[in-house]
Amino acid sequence: MIEVCCGSFEDAMMASECGIKRVELNSALSLGGLTPSLGSLIMIKQYSDIEIVSMVRARAGGFCYTNYQYEQMLENLKLLLAYGTDGVSFRGIYTGVFVCMFATNVRELFRKTIKEGIKNKVENSIGV
Repeated sequence: MIEVCCGSFEDAMMASECGIKRVELNSALSLGGLTPSLGSLIMIKQYSDIEIVSMVRARAGGFCYTNYQYEQMLENLKLLLAYGTDGVSFRGIYTGVFVCMFATNVRELFRKTIKEGIKNKVENSIGV
């Protein structure tokens, strides 16, 4: 399956119109891709049937995050799941106690979610 990286609702609609079945939804692609808005996710779900893999990234400028940024990413992840994302994509440099807690929380969220795409993304990202 081809997955297209999209930076907005409009990008995702164009991908859907071209027959794409799955997109990675981001915002701020010029910054390397950040967590998309919930409005974009909601509207894509409303206007199409494409599978959405949402980026979870707190900020631009690398992949070493502070404890607060990991906590922010976890909260964003909870919201994305609640609003129907079909999968998630995140990257980070995983060291330290707080990061282990982050990974454990992410694993628990995925175990509670019966979405195969999410499970596969997490297994690839943090070795569940």
